[in-house]
Amino acid sequence: MDGFEKNEGVILVAATNFPENLDEALRRPGRFDRIVPVRLPDVSDCVKIFEYCLDKLPSRSADIDCEQLARLTVGLSPASLSMIVKHAGLIARKQGVSMVCAEHLREAIKVVRIGDVSVAEKALDTDEVRRVGVHEAGHGIVAALLGAGVLEELTVLPRGGALGMALITKPQDKLLYRRSDLEKELMVLLGGRIAELLMFGEASSGAAQDLQEASRISLEMVSRLSFGSQGNLCSLAALPRENAGRQLDGVIEPANGLLNEVNERCVDLLSGINRFCAMLQPR
Repeated sequence: MDGFEKNEGVILVAATNFPENLDEALRRPGRFDRIVPVRLPDVSDCVKIFEYCLDKLPSRSADIDCEQLARLTVGLSPASLSMIVKHAGLIARKQGVSMVCAEHLREAIKVVRIGDVSVAEKALDTDEVRRVGVHEAGHGIVAALLGAGVLEELTVLPRGGALGMALITKPQDKLLYRRSDLEKELMVLLGGRIAELLMFGEASSGAAQDLQEASRISLEMVSRLSFGSQGNLCSLAALPRENAGRQLDGVIEPANGLLNEVNERCVDLLSGINRFCAMLQPR
């Protein structure tokens, strides 16, 4: 930045997750003028990172499947993957064992991704536990029926802010998403709420986070990807940031229409499965 020889051998590097927010003056020639995008690791990258980190452990069992661990952690940074392995070692030591096994790593993944098991479980009564179980089963069953993911684990133990969890992994990495792919994601998100409606006649506040994420995806589909039923080709991403928010009224209605359309398909999917209702009946 200061010429050819004054501080030769010194390299100045900066990192940000929001390059679009940088002052243009910082990116002028002679300053931070070379941009090197660093993406998050995909499944194959995660496998190699886990193998590297696991090799540093004093002892590990033979039941550890790095490919399964990679599927469970796609979207996490290398630092998070390293933290998972370290936390698995802590879990093993707390249990009084020296060898890290697959179960320790699975627990560490859940802690990093969602949070520790919460004492809130003591406040749940039997009916609430059953409702949470039905809700999470709805997510898992819809994912399995649509081929939208693999249900790795389902639990009603509260973690972080969640009262239960359906741990679903994607069958493969994707760089491009079709409308049908995103509609399946919406159906999986809505599956928990619909399962509650079918079993109990009404939904609960447990679907709040699912609705928020489904709304985010549907707004993206309508406002940027032209995946709405109206087929509008104009993308709000082309507008200046200060003006984009003013156009939201025009996309909320079609986004809600898309959600209602997908919701009805998900209702038909679950209500048409007799085994679904029979499986969840109390015994």
